[in-house]
Amino acid sequence: MELPQTAWAHTPRRLLMCTGLRDRQTPSGSRKAKLMQLRRNGFRGCVLRHMDQYHEALLSHHFVFSPAGDDYQSFRDIEALICGSIPIVDFQPWLEEQRAGLPMVIVKDWQAVTQPWLEAKLAEIR
Repeated sequence: MELPQTAWAHTPRRLLMCTGLRDRQTPSGSRKAKLMQLRRNGFRGCVLRHMDQYHEALLSHHFVFSPAGDDYQSFRDIEALICGSIPIVDFQPWLEEQRAGLPMVIVKDWQAVTQPWLEAKLAEIR
């Protein structure tokens, strides 16, 4: 049985979207520090400024910045997956079993997250 094509299957996509920018201090570090590292790595235009465009932005990006929030993971993980985007999440050893097989990029070192690195991850996942 062939699955129907989704509406977003052929939508042109940008590489990375960043939202959820209120700073949270978690065991894996602060969101602000992670976002600043992404900016140093060349992702200067990834921040979504207009939240009324949030769901459309999820549909039009390959990856979504989704570090831990008030808890060890973010609701954004599920929203990204539903929209066909790949969440970029913090490494949490106790969540590895639950995340196994999901199209997620798990990050231990945010310095490693560069455009070539993400493009390689995209090729692995797709």
